[in-house]
Amino acid sequence: MMFPKQTHARRKPKRKERGAINKKQYQLALDWFGDTCSICNGAPIEMHHVTFRSASGRGGFRNLMPLCKKHHMQAHQDANFADELRDMRYEAFGKLYYTDAYDLHDIGLIDEPTEQAFENYMNEMGKFR
Repeated sequence: MMFPKQTHARRKPKRKERGAINKKQYQLALDWFGDTCSICNGAPIEMHHVTFRSASGRGGFRNLMPLCKKHHMQAHQDANFADELRDMRYEAFGKLYYTDAYDLHDIGLIDEPTEQAFENYMNEMGKFR
C-alpha cells in the first residue's frame, strides 16, 4: 500500500546544510565581532563554529567566531579553551546561541521555523544586543 507524499510548506534542511556558513551569516559575524581574531586581534581570520557542527552547532552568526589560525587550532585541540569560547557566547546570547529556527520550532519555542520568527524570539529574549 502506497501512502501519498506529504505536502509540507517547509521542509527541514539536512544537518550539513544547517551547519554550513552562508555569505549572509559570515558577513553578520564580521559585522558583529569584527574582521580580526576575537582573542588576539590578529589577521587573517578563519570562521570558527563555537559549538561544533558535530554537536549540532548551526551556521548562524551567534555561533561563529573569527579566529586566527593559531587560536582556531587551539579551539579544536584544547577542550578548556573551547569551553571558554562557548561560555563567552552563552554570556552574550544565552543558552540557545548555537541553534537555528528549526531547533526552536522543534522544541516548541516558535510557531514557524522562519528566520523572522527566530530573530523575533532571540530579540525578545534579549540575546541580540
